[in-house]
Amino acid sequence: MNLAQIERLKKRFGTKKASLYLTQLGKSHQVVRAFGTDVGEVILTDALVRIDMLLHKIVDETATDVEKADYRALKQIVNAWSKRINDHYKLLKDIEEVEHE
Repeated sequence: MNLAQIERLKKRFGTKKASLYLTQLGKSHQVVRAFGTDVGEVILTDALVRIDMLLHKIVDETATDVEKADYRALKQIVNAWSKRINDHYKLLKDIEEVEHE
């Protein structure tokens, strides 16, 4: 973001809320950027493959209690990642809308 964009954001939302937007955007940007790397893609792919495999075992009723717990934990983690990424893009959209006002 450039200075003019930040000023428009401050004018639209006030300094405190604009600061909060920028802080959240900075934090979520790190997550989005991490998943855009080769290592991030491998981590995400491995998690999704493991979730799929565990879900099949749960549906087939062959999953152990540990596998069921692993499934729940991985689902929570992936859902948290997804929420952070979605929140990041929502913030970007909100900021872009301010620019077009």
